[in-house]
Amino acid sequence: MSIKGKIIMKYKKLYIKKFRKFEECNFDFGKRITVISGVNGIGKSSLLSMIASSTGTFDKRISGANFQPEFTDYFKIYPKESFENYRLYIQFDAKIKHKKLENKKEDKDEEYFLTKRIGFRNDIDSDRGIRSLPRHSKPLEEVINDTSTITAETAKQEAAEQLNITDSKRIPLPTIYLSLSRLFPLGETDLSYDEFSARTNFLKKGYADYYINAYNAVLPNSINKDFHTASILTKNVTDKKRINITLNDSYISTQSVGQDNLGSIITALTDFYALKDKLGEKYPGGVLCIDEIDASLHPSAVVSLFNLLMDAAEPENLNLQILVTTHSLTILKKIIELEKTDSEDYKLVYFKDVELPRIDKIQTYNNLKADMFDELSFIPPKINVYCEDPQTVKLFQLLTDIITSLELIKPNKLANLNIINIELGKEQLLNLPSLDSYFKSTLIVLDGDAKSKKKLDKTEAMHSNMKSYQKEHTTRTLKFKNIITLPTFFSPEVFLFSLIKEFTINSTKYRKFWNAVGTIPELSNYTIQRVKNKFLINSQTNYDNIHDSKKWFSTALDFVKQSKLIEFYYNESNEADSALADFAKELNDAILWLNSNNKGKLF
Repeated sequence: MSIKGKIIMKYKKLYIKKFRKFEECNFDFGKRITVISGVNGIGKSSLLSMIASSTGTFDKRISGANFQPEFTDYFKIYPKESFENYRLYIQFDAKIKHKKLENKKEDKDEEYFLTKRIGFRNDIDSDRGIRSLPRHSKPLEEVINDTSTITAETAKQEAAEQLNITDSKRIPLPTIYLSLSRLFPLGETDLSYDEFSARTNFLKKGYADYYINAYNAVLPNSINKDFHTASILTKNVTDKKRINITLNDSYISTQSVGQDNLGSIITALTDFYALKDKLGEKYPGGVLCIDEIDASLHPSAVVSLFNLLMDAAEPENLNLQILVTTHSLTILKKIIELEKTDSEDYKLVYFKDVELPRIDKIQTYNNLKADMFDELSFIPPKINVYCEDPQTVKLFQLLTDIITSLELIKPNKLANLNIINIELGKEQLLNLPSLDSYFKSTLIVLDGDAKSKKKLDKTEAMHSNMKSYQKEHTTRTLKFKNIITLPTFFSPEVFLFSLIKEFTINSTKYRKFWNAVGTIPELSNYTIQRVKNKFLINSQTNYDNIHDSKKWFSTALDFVKQSKLIEFYYNESNEADSALADFAKELNDAILWLNSNNKGKLF
């Protein structure tokens, strides 16, 4: 279907031949709203960004960005992946006519739906990374059934002739994709503002009024219609832009994550509203994809937001096709009810089984809850884990692997952790839960030196005896139950330096360890003196020597990991074993508290 040169179509069906954990699965899209949910760790966010990469236009949003998500901004394919085998197919509801030939004579036309195949190309050599490429495909039914009545080449020619869509061209539907990067806290980054003047279309054409009415529909009385300023707000750390209209009794930097999330969503709706006003009868509708739509919003606000999106999806309004991911029971209950009465417009796509993802046909809300909650335990939502810096992240990952292998914590306790390097100082991280309640639902991991009541000299710590140093310092009480520290009073670099120093200066004591190192092919030439030289184990080394060198930390971590030095040390030392057990208990207690706390927020 087309209106004065603009193609009007929607997503109809997705077929995943192979993509990471997904294989041989397909689902239909709702014409208005599709909700994607299910177990953590299967790649729902990646899937959503892949879908969004098949559509887009160069029409401009109010901020100046295109209505065309760039795949590389939201998603990364790694060279070690078998991306050459990845194939996804998206079928659209635009029909193409195909002339059949029988006995060298033209027979009557048959019709098939336009299908795009998404594959990948390695452009790393030209600094473009591994990119997704939408290409024309033969009809989806023939792909699934492995038949070839209509070839991909024929489909390419017919799509170009009838729809003016060439092989490598995206489907020309204005598209916005809202990733989780929109949730970076306003108070933790530098902000830029570009205020709208009174002469801009944003104010003259009522776009500001649309934004205010939509925002207040979700969070009532948030914006005063008579007293406000409007601007384009940029988070400098992510370079993400959105409209901002001042909220009552709130500064921009003090807005909560939920308010900020809502601002990003309302900005997207306002962009479509402005585009419709600009294009008039040529407006083709659009696609809005939102990852984790309910992030940090109260259930009552989630209901209001979903109702707002239902209105925006109406053909007579913004005519949007909206795709969201969520774990919100509030939304899931709503979409189940809608799908029962209108399965063309509303769909729930619910994935189960993290090892072999497949779609579960959820018939009732009770069935859904039964899948999310078993008789005895809660299947917890993802817990975002915020760490001080990359070194904290890597040491935390190594330690969690070790305490799992030593059976100090059950593996399923760690299955729902999503580790994020936020790169903030320990004092800033300590205060985040006080500044925004969202951070009370996350796990915050600090370096070991954060537990000390007084500021520590890290160079002095490097050259102290590990055991006596721990006894000389007092642990301070952390205010929130979701904040933990790594073992010992050391930073990650000092922790690794001290361990390696312990094993080199007391080499006789650790003869079994060095004998074991000699049997590891990658480490067989690591003599004690070479280890001392490689890792700067001498009295002249100061903290800056190891802290300023990323290579030092990476190499030290690899050595400790490959040699199993930590496991050996903790097995040989009662004090060390106690420290590791204490860390495992602290982590386990924090996760239990978060699961219990976050569970209540789902209802």
